[in-house]
Amino acid sequence: EARASEKDDMLVPLPRHPRPRDKAVLRALGSSLNFAGDRGGDSGNSTEYRIVPTALSETEFFNYARDEGRLILVLNPDHPFFRIVYKPLLEGDNVSDETMRLQMDLLLLAMARAEALLDDKEALNVGEHLRACWSDTLAAFLNG
Repeated sequence: EARASEKDDMLVPLPRHPRPRDKAVLRALGSSLNFAGDRGGDSGNSTEYRIVPTALSETEFFNYARDEGRLILVLNPDHPFFRIVYKPLLEGDNVSDETMRLQMDLLLLAMARAEALLDDKEALNVGEHLRACWSDTLAAFLNG
């Protein structure tokens, strides 16, 4: 989260305001979302990143929401990738597990951020469809 926030000023800024799809994700997260401080939307162009493991009502491995200078990545702990790959890295107690999880976090944040740049309804539909197909394919491959 910190590394992504540090590097964010090198990227095209995310739109500041949530779209209807973001509002739905934020509502689903409810009070489980805690940020260190209230940035309100008055934090310049930098984005604050957060990774939250929360069960999703859909089958995707991840979802995301953007809101007032924040990008929230929601990881689905019920998805096979979380159980088989991500959770062991999260619970690992050696440096290589921690390093691999950091790289995985950055990969996933980059994927979510790229989709979060989409504002056109058609492009957003394509992005959401691609994420759903990718997640379902990943689950099928891992479930063998």
